[in-house]
Amino acid sequence: IVTYKERWQMISAWEDPASCAALDVVAVSDWSGTTPVYFFKPTSTAITGYTSSQTVAPFNPSYSPDGSMLLCARAYSTSPVYSVASDGVTLSGPLTTLATVENSGRNPVWSPDGTYVAGPNGQHAGVLPWVYQYSGGTFTKIADLATPAADIAGSVAVDSAGIHVAVGMVGNGTTVAATPRIFKRSGATYSELTSQPDVRFSETNTYNKSAVMFAPDGSYLYAIDETDTLGKIFRIYSVSGDTFTYLVGQPNIQPTDTRYAMAVDPTNTYIAIASNYSTPYLLVYKRSGSTFTKLTSIPQPNGVIQDMTFTKSGNYLMMVMSTSPYVQGYLVTPATDTFTLLPDPSPIPPSTVNYISAAR
Repeated sequence: IVTYKERWQMISAWEDPASCAALDVVAVSDWSGTTPVYFFKPTSTAITGYTSSQTVAPFNPSYSPDGSMLLCARAYSTSPVYSVASDGVTLSGPLTTLATVENSGRNPVWSPDGTYVAGPNGQHAGVLPWVYQYSGGTFTKIADLATPAADIAGSVAVDSAGIHVAVGMVGNGTTVAATPRIFKRSGATYSELTSQPDVRFSETNTYNKSAVMFAPDGSYLYAIDETDTLGKIFRIYSVSGDTFTYLVGQPNIQPTDTRYAMAVDPTNTYIAIASNYSTPYLLVYKRSGSTFTKLTSIPQPNGVIQDMTFTKSGNYLMMVMSTSPYVQGYLVTPATDTFTLLPDPSPIPPSTVNYISAAR
């Protein structure tokens, strides 16, 4: 009898990383224990998993945009940055480590050009979102973002030029957090654009959670919130310079709830949103110009989605969850706006998976 752990250890022997196209590889992790870096490769008929020889204490994986580096962001510790081979899975290093504080190692994001990487403060008030600049092989920490000391920054997004950083705030249980917030970089300093966006979430819940994500070209900011008094829990902002304008009436149908997980495909055509505790667990919207329409007949995953991402080719939408099979994926067919649920991965991970990132 082969145990789950033994089966995972065997994967690297029978799955050759060089056979995996770098365009469609994802790294996944949990937030407990010291584990290997797990990888999954989707195809049109299967999802195959295997491991790296590196083991990392609890971390959140984040590939650089060109896929050459994998940041394993850790809480309460330093965060290693590994070099990634062209197969998207072979790791070496670490090249360096980044200093993170308290819970700020969660959910890091890169600017699309790979020159900036930012992270939120996770779950603790008073810990500021951080930003590093990457140039010439060196990471240089620049000024933290000055969010309100009592609030919690749970999500960050960096625009295509590394000029704007959006922050999705989390309520601290006492005061309502105004969200989202927009910061603009001048040199190595980020300052808040206090009048942007023009309309924020209408919020009374002191425990609200908000997440943000820029369109790949920076033309839109997408924001979701667990609650909103007006029922507008998915808000879309057009971006022109320093102006972030709420698109009234978009999308055509609002979600009934959201769960802090969102993904945008590389062409900014599809926006996937996770629901919280009720079905449908997955919602997908299609953008046509400045119109956003909810797609119907999306096959549903097995449970609540913890995190998700489109692969860099845009051919697949991959997600992780707290219920078996823990990793699921969809083949995306843009010609017909079809999302086809793929078979369960082989092998199925041994336990809950919370975070995911796509290679180049």
